[in-house]
This record gives sequence, C-alpha cells and structure tokens, in this order.
Amino acid sequence: MEPEIIKISTFKSSQGNLSIIDKKNNIPFEVKRIFYIYNIPQNTQRGGHAHKSLEQFIWVINGQLEIITFSKNDVKKKFVLDSPNIGLYIPELTWSYQLTKSFNTIYCVAASDYYDENEYIRDWEDFIKEVN
Repeated sequence: MEPEIIKISTFKSSQGNLSIIDKKNNIPFEVKRIFYIYNIPQNTQRGGHAHKSLEQFIWVINGQLEIITFSKNDVKKKFVLDSPNIGLYIPELTWSYQLTKSFNTIYCVAASDYYDENEYIRDWEDFIKEVN
C-alpha cells in the first residue's frame, strides 16, 4: 500500500462538529498506541525515519502540517493536513517527516503497535537497503 489521505467521518450541528475515527471506517489496522504532538515551533521538522512493520494514521487537531513520504516503491509524495476531518495513513517501510506550517499546530498519531526502538529505521541508507 501507498500513503493515502482518508476522510474522517464528521457530523456537523449547531452545537459543534463531532468526528469519529475507528477501525471500521478510517484506520486499516488495530490501534495499540496513540500519541500527540503539541507546543511545536512553527516550521519545525519532526520524524525523519521509517518503521519496519508499524503502520500509522496521522490527523491534525489544530493548525497545518505538511508530510513528505517516500514509499518502499520509491514514490515521493507531499500531503497537507489542515483540517481535523482528514488523516493520513502511512504503511510500514515508508520514510516520512512532518513540517509544522502554522502556529499552535496539534496533531495525533495512531500506531499499530507499542513503542519499540528496534522497529525504527533512522538512517536513510539503511532504509534504502531495507526496501531493496
């Protein structure tokens, strides 16, 4: 699979919007961990790694986030998350990094497994070897 934008089901009313993220409609994996990033200076780059088997789903609660991905199929893509009703699915063996494009950006990441440092590929050359 390639990284792809997935719509988040949203129900609008005069009392505010309600968005729902679940395995049935949005996330193509079982979620074992969720973390969120906030208080990020504008134009900060984060990430810069891949995962051997971990899958992720990223969505923005507030602000704007640009995500650059390099897939195992050698496809480079740029995604912009600027609304809480869309998210980005990132499959395993996808190198990615995030650029915070606006002040007070808050984003969440759902992961298919618990934290394991051995799961990370942090060196670009190691990533190229792994996908080839």
